[in-house]
Amino acid sequence: MPACARKEILRQGQPGIYHVFTRCVRQAFLLGTDPLTGRDYNHRRHWFVDRLQRLTANFVIDVGFAAILSNHALC
Repeated sequence: MPACARKEILRQGQPGIYHVFTRCVRQAFLLGTDPLTGRDYNHRRHWFVDRLQRLTANFVIDVGFAAILSNHALC
């Protein structure tokens, strides 16, 4: 079932509270230690925090809560 178009959800000129998330594709490792290669990608966590701070300042967005999680363990 398709999601609603953003223009139907967001009201121009009205503040709102939104839950936003993203995921990696094809089981790519973005954060944490990749069990296949052993490479540690935790240094990228700082990049995300820095980028989020820049974007919130430029677009006048308040972030109520942010969780930057490493990939979940594969079963």
